[in-house]
Amino acid sequence: MAFAVIIPLSYYAAQQWLSNFAYHITLSPWMYVKACGLILVITIVTVSFQSLKAAWSNPVESLRAE
Repeated sequence: MAFAVIIPLSYYAAQQWLSNFAYHITLSPWMYVKACGLILVITIVTVSFQSLKAAWSNPVESLRAE
């Protein structure tokens, strides 16, 4: 949901910033799709790792440490 809000704002800001340079590049929508996909993959891997680590841990050991 955050990407739906920030993509138009960042596209506009990048267009305004890049218009000041002598050599222009075109911004591709795929750049935003790739960034969203990369962040999604990193998030899924991190949450999955932490969930599996918590599921496989022995609750007695964690309670004993507290």
